[in-house]
Amino acid sequence: MRSDKKLLELLLDNIKLVETEGGLCIVAIELRMRGEISLEEEVAIDGYIHKNGPKSIGSTGWKWPSCKVAPRRKWLKQQIKSL
Repeated sequence: MRSDKKLLELLLDNIKLVETEGGLCIVAIELRMRGEISLEEEVAIDGYIHKNGPKSIGSTGWKWPSCKVAPRRKWLKQQIKSL
């Protein structure tokens, strides 16, 4: 399995998918469906986001507004830099 840093870099490389897929966790699912990451890596991404991302917006479970790239890109860059 790739490191958290490598997985976050992969999400950043595919950040434009947020515009159509909605969020980072859904992008991770899409990457798994394409065979670019394993199920184990998808689960690791999801866990990392839930552990280290901002608090959820209301009762939606979303960490950022749906389909908004900029806040996710900023967060990913900060996380990658810190790892």
